[in-house]
Amino acid sequence: MCSRNDRAAKAGPSAIPVLLSVAVATAGVMLYVAGRPNAFFTVLCGVVIAASMAVIANEIIRPRRKNPADAITQAMSASARLEELGSTAAAVAHEIRNPLSALDIHAQLLEENLPKGDAGDKAREHLNIIRSETHRLNLIVENFIRFARPRPLHTCPVQMAQHLAHVMRLIESEAGERNIIIDHGDLRTDLPKVIADPNQLEQAFLNVMINALQSMPDGGRLTLSSRVNAGYVECIISNTGPAIPQDVRDSIFDLYFTTKESGSGLGLPIAQKIFGEHNGYITVSSQPVQTSFFLGIPAGEAT
Repeated sequence: MCSRNDRAAKAGPSAIPVLLSVAVATAGVMLYVAGRPNAFFTVLCGVVIAASMAVIANEIIRPRRKNPADAITQAMSASARLEELGSTAAAVAHEIRNPLSALDIHAQLLEENLPKGDAGDKAREHLNIIRSETHRLNLIVENFIRFARPRPLHTCPVQMAQHLAHVMRLIESEAGERNIIIDHGDLRTDLPKVIADPNQLEQAFLNVMINALQSMPDGGRLTLSSRVNAGYVECIISNTGPAIPQDVRDSIFDLYFTTKESGSGLGLPIAQKIFGEHNGYITVSSQPVQTSFFLGIPAGEAT
């Protein structure tokens, strides 16, 4: 039976600047509704400044991902301050949702009372934009709350490869549709067990595998394997998509960073967060013919 571990989840290091950006953008929409376009554009400048703050904060305190030992050491040293930051950021994000909901409701009421004709149609078009952007901001806040809110771990001895194989079966249909071959011949189920939350483990595996599928729009090969590496049970998820550029590689685990038009920028950060909570790591190696993610958790060690 899995045991419960109430250790709080850690928020991404750029949490507060991201929330500031959302708050400033919300204020900008409100000013636009109030008929103050100059103030609206001033607020947009504030969004740019807040986003810049997020980048700076990321560079200052996010752990570098050079090798498993460095990643684990740096994550442990930052865990205490990030735990408190995560709880605070989640509370702030929750409060931001309230004015967003009120803004959406009142925009809807305004739309219902607009006169018919060209004037009303023009105003209705602006209100639709406001409501659409409000919904988008609310989605950002909702996703951030899911990321930052502390989640208990329900741990038990698990065989990592078995859970990776289970997730593989979940994505087999999508892989077939994308003309992607899955090779799991080196996925060993005879390795030592790890102490982990099986549900969160599978969530992390799913996020990384979806990212791999999306990296091969023209088809390719997804390879799954496992091994013991320096006391860690390590699963390796490789794909034959284009190499990740070095400047992009340094940012793929950053909250909200994405190179995909429809991406949320949450999949890989959440996966890394989950493995960090298990005293583990995720690292990446990318070459022109293959990109590999290495996901490791201490063999038989409790978290």
